[in-house]
Amino acid sequence: MNFSTAHSTSAAYHVSLADAPDFNYRRELSSSIIGALELGKRKIVIDCSAWRHLDFSLLSVLVRCARAASVQGADFELVNLTGQLRANIHALRLEDQLGIHS
Repeated sequence: MNFSTAHSTSAAYHVSLADAPDFNYRRELSSSIIGALELGKRKIVIDCSAWRHLDFSLLSVLVRCARAASVQGADFELVNLTGQLRANIHALRLEDQLGIHS
């Protein structure tokens, strides 16, 4: 699991997703992101390079975290998505909520 953070509150909190997330990973991912927000992080960046297949449980965690970020006034962004995952998220109309930019 690669949850990392920078030292200042203004720096972004970066997370690299695992390629095969299980229940415990998803729970820890959520806790890690919520914890970063509580510590004052105002930008959450999720590196999706290892995410290969649409996983609705993981997507649900990401949506909840994106909402929490929004409530805290923080930016939330998914980066390095495959074209297929980007298309799936677009079809679900979640790209704005998840910080996916064209």
